[in-house]
Amino acid sequence: MKRIFSFCIVIIAIFLLVIYFKDSIRKVLTFDSFRDSIGKVLSVAHQSLSRIAVVTTSASDEKSTAQPAETPLSTSAPVLELTNVPLTGVTESFTTLDGEHYTGIIKRVEPDGIVLRTSDGVPKLKFKNLPPEIGAKYGYDPELELQFLRFRNRADIEAQQNAEKIWDSENVAAEQKAEKIYEASVRGSSNALSTAPSLPAAGKDPGISKQADSLVQNGDFSQGKTGWSGDGQPLTDYLRYHSQAMSTNLPAHGLIIELSSKNWSKLYQRIGGGKNPNYVLKMTYVLSPGITLSTLPDDYMNMITHIRISEWQGSHEINISPGEFFDTIIDSTDNKGYYEKYTPNLAITDEQIYEHDVPPLPPSGGKTITVAFPPGKGFVLIKSITVTSH
Repeated sequence: MKRIFSFCIVIIAIFLLVIYFKDSIRKVLTFDSFRDSIGKVLSVAHQSLSRIAVVTTSASDEKSTAQPAETPLSTSAPVLELTNVPLTGVTESFTTLDGEHYTGIIKRVEPDGIVLRTSDGVPKLKFKNLPPEIGAKYGYDPELELQFLRFRNRADIEAQQNAEKIWDSENVAAEQKAEKIYEASVRGSSNALSTAPSLPAAGKDPGISKQADSLVQNGDFSQGKTGWSGDGQPLTDYLRYHSQAMSTNLPAHGLIIELSSKNWSKLYQRIGGGKNPNYVLKMTYVLSPGITLSTLPDDYMNMITHIRISEWQGSHEINISPGEFFDTIIDSTDNKGYYEKYTPNLAITDEQIYEHDVPPLPPSGGKTITVAFPPGKGFVLIKSITVTSH
């Protein structure tokens, strides 16, 4: 108490002296120097108060150790706040610790990494996989990262729970209905097939089966997609979840190729050679109503890069015209093959048949057949593919 009393006496004395000599002080000090002095006083006061707050917090923490409580997570996601580094709209190049190189425009910077917009997509580069100087430049803070991940995980859990509620309330009944229609169609029930068709009316299925001399495995898709690689899904699987596509004119089996808006779709199979050097590739297919194909010339230039046929890497460039389909048959033993382009009739939904008479190839050895479809909207229903030698 004596120390506090003495401190108060000193403060009062200083205050009285300042009042008594205020005119002299005003003449000696300019306004700017006076302002700076006040600023220093305030700075010292702020530091003192900060120390007091730290001491107070430490004391309160020591008192509460008997009953620890987790600090509530903020309801908003932690964000980086930097004024000297542009965070978005800047083109940067990064090399990760595992040697991968990325160049693109910074889309956003999050506490756990940098999101880039590159020519190949929108990858996220984690700070933990970047050099330390990159993290320092963009304000990486492990504690802030932990808070951010906690917030995101909680948001993901809430979103998943909401999605599950929506699924339970709206989609279960629709799925059960689709299953009933599918089961009825398998049994041949005419009532289940009365739904308005969105698939093409392809005519009654002629019962196409694998030809005895065909080199293609599962060419009629009676075993789903067995033996085939690439895009597409069996017709029965497609109808299971697209009951509105039911039609009395659909075949018993087939493969649905849904066109991509940006990339080529392909279906291929490796086959053995025949007894004779000449081959014929035959495909029976129908198109969905309103199907459209890309009209961009670039989508039809250098087909090897679009379809990525490994056996043809390094060969001459292949260009076709917009709106055309594409097929190849390649002999991998001597890196020799042939391709053909053809134009489907987009205006009809009836069955179309395409045949490619392939020039002579070695009768033995492994071969790969490929059918490919350009970017577009809609789908192709392939009913059968055969390859024969003669």
